[in-house]
Amino acid sequence: MTSSAFPEFFLSLSIQCTVILLISLRLTRKCSSSESADKLWGICHIAVLLLVATGVLLPHVRLLHSGKDDILLASFAASELTKTFATLLRFLWITGASVLAFRTVWSLITTSRLVSRTKHFPLQISGDRTRCSPETAARLSASRIAVLTSEDLITPFCWQLQHPVIVLPESLCTFPDDELDAVLRHELAHLEAKHPLRLFLQRLVEIIFWFHPLVWIASREASLQRELASDRRANRSATQATAFLRGMARLADYCVSRTSTLSAGLGFGGAGRSIMQRRIEHLLSLDWSKNLQPAPLFGNAALLICIMPLTALIWVPVNDSATGRTLVSPWPRISASVLREFGISVRDYEVDNHRLLEHIHRREGL
Repeated sequence: MTSSAFPEFFLSLSIQCTVILLISLRLTRKCSSSESADKLWGICHIAVLLLVATGVLLPHVRLLHSGKDDILLASFAASELTKTFATLLRFLWITGASVLAFRTVWSLITTSRLVSRTKHFPLQISGDRTRCSPETAARLSASRIAVLTSEDLITPFCWQLQHPVIVLPESLCTFPDDELDAVLRHELAHLEAKHPLRLFLQRLVEIIFWFHPLVWIASREASLQRELASDRRANRSATQATAFLRGMARLADYCVSRTSTLSAGLGFGGAGRSIMQRRIEHLLSLDWSKNLQPAPLFGNAALLICIMPLTALIWVPVNDSATGRTLVSPWPRISASVLREFGISVRDYEVDNHRLLEHIHRREGL
């Protein structure tokens, strides 16, 4: 990608991301259930990443660009001030993205090491009797999910890098059986909803758009809906919800003077005090006498998916190599190089930029 192409890529994708996030925020707040909002946030993060992949690998339609200002645009982009700004912009973005990427990778490494040092949690008491309910034991067995424990941990979390596991702090050994079962059900709900994968996709969006305040607002909202949805899936009666709330209070009391650094996990303590309060309020507000089923997601999901191709057409005309001679821009260099390896000849940004510069010199010589 040339220095003139990066500002177009940076500004245009920022606008596209803003459109998707604003629509997602609007749609999720209108959802009648946390489960629907949780799934919608997963679709939102996939949509943002697809927009990035499309911008990097494919040419785009320049609806906001005309051929009349090609010479002026190229002259502006070729100025020293613009080149300096583009270089600084790229340096700042790479620096911020690299820092966040390093933190995420380091978190994955440290969490993986912690899981390797764990031991099996003593769920089995005697014979076929376990500390969790038969239903929970059957779900753990059917999904081949191992329940582990660590003395270095203060909050439970689930992990799904290779094999799905639930890691519990040793303090949960002293919990009553019904509260322990509630914790297991909650972590099971995370794993069954593929939340570790969704959290990883969310982290990728945060790395790419680390400078975007709306991304962090959306991440907090997605984290909240993820927890609310898991709370709802894990509790199907007032009795289960009561045990779960007691377990949350016991964990909060244990963690009040300690903090957890496992950002890759999905534990109770990672969401923050305000989110914990909203989770409690959410469970207390449910009417357990009704059969609470999540509302259909098809309409909102279809709307978001249909808007994404239209959003992909928003490109700010600040790239001197994207001339107005054709409606579709040249192929980005990375995908153009791959296509040439298969014998397919396409124009990339560098070739088109070279042609435009020759055109300028000819006009200047006239």
